[in-house]
Amino acid sequence: MMSCACLGGGGGSSSDGAALPCVVVVGAGFGGLTAAQELGRLADEGKAHVVLVDAGDRFMIGGDLQYVLTGRKTMDELWVPLKDAKLSNKVDVRLKTEVVEVDHEGKELSLKAADGKTSKLKYDYMVLAAGIKSDGTKVPGVADNMLDICNWQHTEKITEAINNCQGGETIVFATSRAPYKCPPAPFEYVFLIDEMLTNKGIRDSCRIVLTTPKKPFPFGNDRTKEVFVSTMEKKNIEFIPGFQVAGVRGDDKAVDLESFGPGDKETRELKYDVLVGTWPQLPVAPFRPLCNDKGYVAADVRTMETKFEGVFAVGDVSWMMLPSTPPKPHPKAGGFAIPCAENACAMIEALIGGDSLEEARKKVPEGRKAVCYAESGFETGIVVGPKLLPDSDGPPGFLCEHPTEEAYHNKSKWIADIKER
Repeated sequence: MMSCACLGGGGGSSSDGAALPCVVVVGAGFGGLTAAQELGRLADEGKAHVVLVDAGDRFMIGGDLQYVLTGRKTMDELWVPLKDAKLSNKVDVRLKTEVVEVDHEGKELSLKAADGKTSKLKYDYMVLAAGIKSDGTKVPGVADNMLDICNWQHTEKITEAINNCQGGETIVFATSRAPYKCPPAPFEYVFLIDEMLTNKGIRDSCRIVLTTPKKPFPFGNDRTKEVFVSTMEKKNIEFIPGFQVAGVRGDDKAVDLESFGPGDKETRELKYDVLVGTWPQLPVAPFRPLCNDKGYVAADVRTMETKFEGVFAVGDVSWMMLPSTPPKPHPKAGGFAIPCAENACAMIEALIGGDSLEEARKKVPEGRKAVCYAESGFETGIVVGPKLLPDSDGPPGFLCEHPTEEAYHNKSKWIADIKER
């Protein structure tokens, strides 16, 4: 095991004076905060110097934006100051600090603080949980004409656009590219838009359309498809799977679609009055040299190891393939970032304790489960319970239940529990 002192802030040393291994967590979202909490134990025990770096100073749960969309919360209610995160006081927290360059061979980060001061930070291990950013420039016309549900600054604009509808409008939700954050999110938004238009008394005269690149359904299994598609049919929401956005012509109020996947391309045009969707997404600039041809950092689906020594990738920035037939990408969701971060930390703790890579891998928990409560409008929700990896209880599976009031209320409890952590 290599040890080093962290530059640009000072590393720690053990009781015998030896330099402690430095573990850097980049990003303070679901995965990063979980990692910083888990690794805080090592800092408390004097086994590692742990540093948490984030470009901001506050945290938000994306699922909370839907409450803002429909006026149940204000934007100010969503933010949680990172200074209030429940971390060990031994964790070196550096907020409003950007990573501007990564030297993975030298295992060194170049940092820039809010006051413009720069520093270097060497690491033995890094948990990369920096998330991804929306980039509408990747598809012609998207940035200028589409409101992005993954951009919190667009949420109130979506609300305004729906509230301005007078009747007879076509609202298109276009999932421009896959993957995207939170697989059920596009469906939640069209369900809530249906509710908003119904409450205005104009739903019957409006058209709602949802497009998604993957077909026959973007996530889950046949049961998932049946639950969500039947819910859309009951609400008269049109569903067009298998098409991605080729471009948007703002002057014509038209979305150009093209079929997703290999083979000859089929094209379609959709006229819109309100255009909402997900923009293409990619990691923040300093980490792009670590990315694969998909544009993400490839990681082992169980251990979160990357091909870069000492680097573990978790959350939206990572690219993992599930051991299914055929192989499928691991979905991107906060509920999965938490167990992924826990697995990465189990690896790091074992390695710091002197285990070999093979020994450390054996200590990583089996399986991967999560539960999501997808809003389906009118104070109902759909339970989505994916089990992505096999464990001692059996093979992977996918729980999905038709809308209930209980699931709606469980979503708010889940959000409150995450914030409490």
